[in-house]
Amino acid sequence: MKIQTIISALFTGIFGSTLALSAVVVPTENQICTRDLNPWRQASNCSCPLDTHYDQRIGYCVEGSAPRISALGEIRTDVVAIGGETTGVLLKGLDRKQFELVLSNQLLEEIQGLEKKDQLFEVRGEYIELPGIEISRRPAIIVNSIDAL
Repeated sequence: MKIQTIISALFTGIFGSTLALSAVVVPTENQICTRDLNPWRQASNCSCPLDTHYDQRIGYCVEGSAPRISALGEIRTDVVAIGGETTGVLLKGLDRKQFELVLSNQLLEEIQGLEKKDQLFEVRGEYIELPGIEISRRPAIIVNSIDAL
């Protein structure tokens, strides 16, 4: 447990190679899900394979736990992508790394209209790589809080 805490602490603010540290999204073609939408715009519950759990914030079954992360940068809410492979919100970090942001409805409403050129935000949450077809691993932060600086 102490090693996991140390690794998470080291990871915070460092955006190097992190594949071994993040939760892994599990492919589930025959996943059975409820038809409702939760505050994260996902199904509230889905069946998952053994040794995985459903993360209703991202709408996928995952194995492992996502490390905590904190990042500074500009936020854009006008992001579009071919095939819809985006959460629609992007953090452009000070170190030029980019992360998609997974936001609850409440956080999305709070930041819409706040983003301005050169406005910095501190985003805190959990790091995960979302699956995609065009980009197989999309770096993302499941956001717990956002503060304008």
